[in-house]
This record gives sequence, C-alpha cells and structure tokens, in this order.
Amino acid sequence: MLLNTPDTMPSLLGLMGCAIPAGRQGRNYSAVMRGQPMARPAHAFFALNSGAPEPGMTPYDFPDERGQYWRGVRTARYTYAVVDGTARSIYHGGRGPRFPDGVNRVLFDNEADPYQMQPMHRHPVMDDLHAALRHWLAGLGDDFLERYYR
Repeated sequence: MLLNTPDTMPSLLGLMGCAIPAGRQGRNYSAVMRGQPMARPAHAFFALNSGAPEPGMTPYDFPDERGQYWRGVRTARYTYAVVDGTARSIYHGGRGPRFPDGVNRVLFDNEADPYQMQPMHRHPVMDDLHAALRHWLAGLGDDFLERYYR
C-alpha cells in the first residue's frame, strides 16, 4: 500500500470514526487498514528540501549549506525523482550513488535494487512517472520543475 504523509491524519481520524476537516490534504485509507476493499493509489508523492536551518531555528549539523531539493513519485515497483540542477546524489551530503554531470532524473527499480544503489538514468517508464509527478505538483501548487528541472 502506497501511503503519503498527508494521508496519516485522515486515515487515523477514519479509524477513530471522526470527521475529517474540510480542505485537508491526504486521503482516508482506514478501510484498507481494516482489511476492507478500497481503490488504492497508483503513486505516492515525496519531496525533500534540505540545507542549513534558517537563523533562529534549532541548529542541526547540515554538511551542505547550499541544501538539496528533489521531488518524486513512488509506485509499487519504481521510485522516480527529479533533483535540483546541481545535486550529484539524492542522498544528503552526497552519500550513495552519484549522478553523472547534467543528469537530474533518476529511477530505481525497487524489486531488482531494493537498497536503491543502482540508479537508472534512462528507462521507458520514466516519462510516465514524470507525467505523474507533474500532476502531483500541479495539484499542490509546487513550481519545483519550473525552478530546477532543466
């Protein structure tokens, strides 16, 4: 089951039999959690904004003051992400698999590569997942692709 973080509150409220406030993001998947049939999503959206905290925020040890930004979608089989134009890896601090210069899209096959150590930079499914990502971002009013996708 693909579940987004915003789905947590509506699902927990659904499990408790409480009304879900209008205008909230996320879907109520309490039926699935109870073992009842329900339409399941084809993708889950995810995002990362990292970097040094703003002045006055709780200090954390961020090794990269510039920060790193990416957005993506996950399906049962694949994880697809678009990173900002300068990131070399989707892992903070550059740990993990590296991207070649000029590459800012990545796909992982979660069945063949469950630890996401072998990024694919070309694969036929990437265009479909990119369209799904565009749909998610449009619904959220997020201009990430306009800012970072080249």
